[in-house]
Amino acid sequence: MLADFVNAPMPNESKRPCGLPNRADLLELTITYLTRQAQHWPELVGRELLPEHNPESLTRLVVEFEKSYVSGQFVSSNVLATLGSDSPELGAAYIRYSDAKSNTRSLDQQLINVLQIARREQVFIPWNRVFADAAISGTTSARTGYQMLGNLIQSDQTRVARLFVDDLDRLNREQIESFQFLELVNANNMRLTTANGFDSSQEMSKVARSFKAKQNKFFVAQLTGKVFRGMIHEHTQRQKLGLPPTGLKVVPKRERKPER
Repeated sequence: MLADFVNAPMPNESKRPCGLPNRADLLELTITYLTRQAQHWPELVGRELLPEHNPESLTRLVVEFEKSYVSGQFVSSNVLATLGSDSPELGAAYIRYSDAKSNTRSLDQQLINVLQIARREQVFIPWNRVFADAAISGTTSARTGYQMLGNLIQSDQTRVARLFVDDLDRLNREQIESFQFLELVNANNMRLTTANGFDSSQEMSKVARSFKAKQNKFFVAQLTGKVFRGMIHEHTQRQKLGLPPTGLKVVPKRERKPER
C-alpha cells in the first residue's frame, strides 16, 4: 500500500513547487515524526493531534503536508483549540537542506534533534507546524516552507509561541535576512531555540546572532569562490558548464580516424 502511494504521481505533478520534498522522503519524515513523538508524548498517542502509527495515518499526513506546501498556507486546525487548559505549550519547527547533492535524510536528523529539544522544553510540535524546504539554499528567502513559517509568526490565529530549528544556518545564510527574521520573532513575542544552544530569550542572543550571521556571510563568499574556480577549471578542460540550448544536445567528441 505504502509503496503504491509513494510511486503514485502527486496531483498536478507538473506544478510541483520547488522545495517540496518528494513522497519517499516525506514518508520517512512522517515515520520519524510519529515514532519520536510517540516516545516523547505517549499520553497523546491516538488523539487527533498525534495519530497512531499506521499506513492510513502516514498517507494522510503526507498528503496534508503536500497540500499545505502547494497552497503556501499553513493549516489552521481546530485541533489546536481543543487541547484543554492542561495541554502542553505548542511550538513550530523548521528544517531544510541546501541542494540535491545533500543527504536527504538530513531532514529526519534535524527533526529528531528539534523534537528532542522541544520535549525537554515541555513543548509539543504538531505535524501541521513542521515546515520544511528540500534542496534550496539558505541564501534566498524565496522558500515556501520558510515563508509559511514567517506567516505563522505574524498570524493571530495560532497558539504557537515557540520556534525550533536544528541550527540557525537552517533558517537563513543571508546576513540582513537573518537579522530581520529575529526581529520578526521578537516583535511577535515568540521565542526561537536551536538544538545547539541558541535561545532568543537570552540577553546575549543578539551578539550570538550577529556573530553567526557574519560567519554565514564568510561561508557563502568562500563557497562562491570555490564554485567559480571550479567552473573556470572545467572551462579550461573544455567541459560543459550547464545544459545545452533548447533543441540541442551534448554528444561525445570522437577522434577522426586517420585515412589509409
